[in-house]
Amino acid sequence: MLSKIILAVLALLSVSGCAIWDAGYTENKPVRRYSVPSVDKVPITYNVSMKSERDDVIALPDIESLRKNIERALKETGMFSEIHYGAKGGADSYHIEFSFHQGGTSIEDSMAAGIVAGYTLLLLPVWEVVTFDGTAVLSLQGKPIYSTAKAEEMRCVIWLPLAPVGIFMNSWSVWHYLEKGSVNALCEAIAQEHKKRFLKDSNVVEVIEK
Repeated sequence: MLSKIILAVLALLSVSGCAIWDAGYTENKPVRRYSVPSVDKVPITYNVSMKSERDDVIALPDIESLRKNIERALKETGMFSEIHYGAKGGADSYHIEFSFHQGGTSIEDSMAAGIVAGYTLLLLPVWEVVTFDGTAVLSLQGKPIYSTAKAEEMRCVIWLPLAPVGIFMNSWSVWHYLEKGSVNALCEAIAQEHKKRFLKDSNVVEVIEK
């Protein structure tokens, strides 16, 4: 029984011995919500692309997850009458093109770090960096009128003393936090540009949640 407990603890340490956190370049906060007269609301479409330099990044956001987060954030602004996912089109099209890119440490360097960590039984700290960049381009009738970009970085340290930290600050929790923060920041910037351009004369009221 004791041997099984020890093996379970060792397995947990080996998995969670990697502590991950975001660099904090993009502030993670909710989008601002507004009450907009129905007559001043307009429909909008959007689409999403995602390019990853590696296919072995655990819990990396995918198109479906990004799409759901974007739609949630745009709805929360309260500025649009309809929000549809799909390609832009039509003479009156109002569209946002979201693009995300994952880069950072190459798979070769990551494998080398893993080998060092394995041979030293996680007693020698090694690390790697994963970047996550996002852009959003707002277009009207097929012509770009505004763009914004956000950059973030994930830092991963593999070291046995960080095992307890890694239980909580792991790929799943950090990627979820980073993805939501990046999407919120892009949608917030788009919403503020929309408000400045098209709602100057509208009775727009910010909704403050207590």
